[in-house]
Amino acid sequence: MKVFKNYNNEDCYLTVEQEEHIQSRHPEASEQFITQCLMAPMEVRKSSSHSLAHLYYVLKTKDRFFCVVLKCCSDGNFMSTAHTTTRMKNGKIIYKEGV
Repeated sequence: MKVFKNYNNEDCYLTVEQEEHIQSRHPEASEQFITQCLMAPMEVRKSSSHSLAHLYYVLKTKDRFFCVVLKCCSDGNFMSTAHTTTRMKNGKIIYKEGV
């Protein structure tokens, strides 16, 4: 299991199973992008469809975002996936860069 830190200096865990999922389904999701996204997100949203999920976003290119999805529960923050996307999902903004 790998441990990353988020912008609040909280531990975020990446299990071997989820790392294999990310590497096989989302090869663009490097550890460098994951680290950047967790430590310095441009925005973090609470998912409107999954009550425990927090969506961390950074701008990857002018029209694509990189997203890390964390399941935040009493046992800790566990990474579900990481991928690129063309838009941010709906959800309550819980952090915004510069605000």
